[in-house]
Amino acid sequence: MASQQLPEQAPDFTLEHVLGHHVSLSDYRGRWVVVVFGGTRSAAQLKDGLMTIRGRYGPDQVTVITVSDLRQAPRPARRVVKGKLKKQYEEAVGQAAALPTAGPDPAQDILMLIDWSGEVIDQYGVSVDEEAVAVAINEQGQIVGWGSGGQLGEQILAVWSS
Repeated sequence: MASQQLPEQAPDFTLEHVLGHHVSLSDYRGRWVVVVFGGTRSAAQLKDGLMTIRGRYGPDQVTVITVSDLRQAPRPARRVVKGKLKKQYEEAVGQAAALPTAGPDPAQDILMLIDWSGEVIDQYGVSVDEEAVAVAINEQGQIVGWGSGGQLGEQILAVWSS
């Protein structure tokens, strides 16, 4: 992925959380945010990247939002897919609770969103078929860096080191 594909300003979006309520990127304006996009084949990279970021920064320092590209999920299978995502969410909450950077309520800190249409992922100009992609967004909503694949966590951390 070439960095020039990314827009300068992060497009706002509202998506369904795996638990059913809606979350908007604009809810986090004024904070550093990392949005991590992943698909079925890049789920392991997404998870590793999140653990790398969370190993250094807690939820009080940076908001991390994951967006799952589920445009390939057939409508009749969505209930099953969502059930699997809920199990992954529960696992993520347990793993987050064990981190030294964990917030007081890890369940509130896990923002696992579903992009059934792929529209949000397309707005960012990324493809997550083979590799997860993360974008770092500053307090003003500008994209200031990105990472992809197995190194996305380290690449995002390097954004703050530079």
